[in-house]
Amino acid sequence: MRTAFFRPRKAIITAVSVAGLTLTGCSPSSDLDRVAKNLTAIESGRPFAVPAQTLTTHTGEAFDLREGTAGRFALLFFGYTYCPDICPIQMASANAALQRLTDEERARVVELFVTMDPQRDSVERLAEWIDGMRSPAIGLRGTTSELEGLLSSMGFVMPPMSSRQPLPGGTEDDYLVPHPTSLFLITPDGMGRFQYPHDRATPAQIADDLRRLMAVDWTTRESAG
Repeated sequence: MRTAFFRPRKAIITAVSVAGLTLTGCSPSSDLDRVAKNLTAIESGRPFAVPAQTLTTHTGEAFDLREGTAGRFALLFFGYTYCPDICPIQMASANAALQRLTDEERARVVELFVTMDPQRDSVERLAEWIDGMRSPAIGLRGTTSELEGLLSSMGFVMPPMSSRQPLPGGTEDDYLVPHPTSLFLITPDGMGRFQYPHDRATPAQIADDLRRLMAVDWTTRESAG
């Protein structure tokens, strides 16, 4: 059973479109434009800037999204640990992609998993799930209001609690949580420029995309600040 995608704000609906889009604000002759044409990843119509939002990691530490990803690539996924299908599949793809990189290349990438189910996903639960996935990802959680602020700054609207789907025959704690099904790729300038919709790419293709993007001179690009 697939979980639903968040509803994007009307003003920036192109931000989550999976149609063939081009990057905005880049010269057609730039290195990034040339590289982007050969990526498996989908380009976002309007890239989002990573917000300076602090969440709690699966080890109980504070993690500022902007500072923690500054100057690095990030593979970002929104899901929840009780997800029956897409979450473990997307995270497994991200994990396998990182394993295909060299140690030096992996050092330039951080993998993030933000839970959309803080009611059930405690710090302890996140730690257990991340460990069970054998994942190098940093699990992150926040309060409902913190998640609402984070998603709003990225152009999404947090789905209401009433949108959760109870599982037939389950208890009140058995339900599905709507969440984006895409794996987002954030570039070193702090911009969420690309995404991998569910079933879009293999681990090998994600790894190839990262290597191509690593060849871009990101030091000349302005930070999202």
